[in-house]
Amino acid sequence: MKNLSSEKDIAVSFRNNELLISGPLNHETVSAALALCEPLIPSEQSITLNFSGVVDCDSASLALVTALMRASLAKKTKVQLSHMPKEMLDLATVSGLNGFLPLTDK
Repeated sequence: MKNLSSEKDIAVSFRNNELLISGPLNHETVSAALALCEPLIPSEQSITLNFSGVVDCDSASLALVTALMRASLAKKTKVQLSHMPKEMLDLATVSGLNGFLPLTDK
């Protein structure tokens, strides 16, 4: 298991092809979250981005999701999203992204 954390209360761990993201995902923290997550994305695999540990989010959280999807695509890794907080799902719906997100649970 690879485990990283930052000074902005973001915790990221990767185990069993699951990238677990915990803490607040907002304008103040998404850059740190991206820096922690990107190196953990493997090449040519299938992974799940698990947001069950997210405690606070705003529109910047969707920017993180799209950046991680783009990074995964560059590494030829298939991504699924799980346990997205209601706030993230609501923002995705309002922005029209919900139809493009590979959700494992709805």
